[in-house]
Amino acid sequence: MTAAHPAVDFLTDRVAVVMQDRPVVALSSWLADVIRICADNGKGLQLVTPVTSRLTTALYAALDGPDTRWVVHTPDGHHDGMSGRPLGWNGAAFVPSDPPGLSPHFTNGPAAPAWHLTLTMQIRHPASERLVLGGALDDLFVLLTGRPPAGWGTAEPATQPWDRTALTGLCRERAPRRTWLCAVGDSAPALATMVVSRPAESVLETIRCTLVYAEPLEADALTEAARSLSAGYDIRQALVQQAPGQADTTHASHWTGLSTPLALLAGPEAIAGRSPDDLRSIGGLDAARLDSGAYWYALHSYGEDPAQGWNRLEQVVAHLSIPSLTPQTPRSWGQPERIARLPEA
Repeated sequence: MTAAHPAVDFLTDRVAVVMQDRPVVALSSWLADVIRICADNGKGLQLVTPVTSRLTTALYAALDGPDTRWVVHTPDGHHDGMSGRPLGWNGAAFVPSDPPGLSPHFTNGPAAPAWHLTLTMQIRHPASERLVLGGALDDLFVLLTGRPPAGWGTAEPATQPWDRTALTGLCRERAPRRTWLCAVGDSAPALATMVVSRPAESVLETIRCTLVYAEPLEADALTEAARSLSAGYDIRQALVQQAPGQADTTHASHWTGLSTPLALLAGPEAIAGRSPDDLRSIGGLDAARLDSGAYWYALHSYGEDPAQGWNRLEQVVAHLSIPSLTPQTPRSWGQPERIARLPEA
């Protein structure tokens, strides 16, 4: 990789530095290209923005991996836009400063005006010439927004009208390489990413969809959607999380609140060889057996300590054979939300 790439402002042996001064920074085609090249060459990508910038959900999720971070510039210095940790330049990369702490620009931001619901799931299909991809994503949008996606693309903005046949054709052309896609909603703020990969004898769709709600939801509000999706598709696992967020699907560079796991769908692999009594008795959780045979675990109720949700998720993951959501995906695309923690009062 060389500094000749038009998106790179500075290059070291460890990282490529990209500077953006926009209100909203998206995962454009050239920025996605830099992320791919950095990953292929073992370098980190460090995106530098002013404190007033926000990142789209797709870009926020893509900034993951060694030495890869969102670097926020403030009048007082720099901090990590995801963790709030102050950063300093060491000649090769932006690295956490000592002593550890949190930037006041991260902790003193305005309160979040809405709630982000993020659903991450992986679906497996038998490899077939008749397979048309995108059905689960289409159904998910209809179930949660009332309308199918409005558009799709291989970068942001998603400029192509929603067309499952066209996106399937693109994935076939790129196979066995992975294909990263994004989709946007029409009637409500919603953005999804999908990574299509081709392990032996199957096709995997790893979907990560974020929607905006005015108020937090309870797990039972999504049970029927989970029931419908699991009846139509071989879902290996689905995790639903929610957190305070922006009124659109972007992420600000300050603390808005802890992401909390709301519910988990455990598919056939996860529950194989276990009795119904065993599956229903994990930590006294409220577990519903869906028509497909999958199990739906409610992990958290609004008003509870968020740590309760994480503890329950750990119990379920430890008890079951939960498959990873992220194999076959570049970096960790499709992974659940990164967690930032504030110090206890």
